[in-house]
Amino acid sequence: MDGGARTIVCAFAVGAALASAPAFAGSESETLTLDLEGHITPICSIVAPSEHHLGDLSRAGQSAIPISLNCNQRLAYEMHSLEGAMRHERASTFSANYTARLELMGDAPSIGRTVASEDMRDTPAADAVDVVPFDEPAQIVIRWDAPPQMLAAGRYRDVLTITLVLDGP
Repeated sequence: MDGGARTIVCAFAVGAALASAPAFAGSESETLTLDLEGHITPICSIVAPSEHHLGDLSRAGQSAIPISLNCNQRLAYEMHSLEGAMRHERASTFSANYTARLELMGDAPSIGRTVASEDMRDTPAADAVDVVPFDEPAQIVIRWDAPPQMLAAGRYRDVLTITLVLDGP
């Protein structure tokens, strides 16, 4: 069976006795009891660009990264920053902190909590949104302040990983 298949299990017990009289004759009756059970396997997927250019980090800014979520359960996720900041690719002593937040964009927007990049470095930040995002447009909002010190020219990078957390079957 492929990983995308859903299994529905029905179990039932049927008991019947043959009687010499018709089934509805007299005060006796027959009962059929079915114990039914079903299951839908939890799934969750995210579609996002693999890279996103934030722009000029020397002054305060914000950037929204469009994503799409498709889950059949309440959304729970973790965010992890590899560097804990945007770091200069050749001179790692230069860095720019940022915050990240997952926002759902549907009819009733739900907003996850805002997490600082340095707080996501050693331990992923976990959050849950009390919504089931069936094919839901969303965005990751990245914000940064103007740096308190001058930053060297060059390319700054970080890897932000978002992990969707599924409940077990």
